[in-house]
Amino acid sequence: MAAEQRGRGVGAQLLRTLAVEAGRLGFARLSLSVERTNPARRLYERLGYREVGGVGGAATLLLELAR
Repeated sequence: MAAEQRGRGVGAQLLRTLAVEAGRLGFARLSLSVERTNPARRLYERLGYREVGGVGGAATLLLELAR
């Protein structure tokens, strides 16, 4: 994403839409991996993702979807 687009909520809206659609399709959870030092991690955590593991400098985050 271009620097001038950061902080406008586009990424958050994309992730929210992904979660809604995944839930609609019957998925119970989503997961992703992110470097622990990546500033985007704060976004994921704000949206409800929680760390469930990881390897080295990467964290595995999990989002439980509403049923």
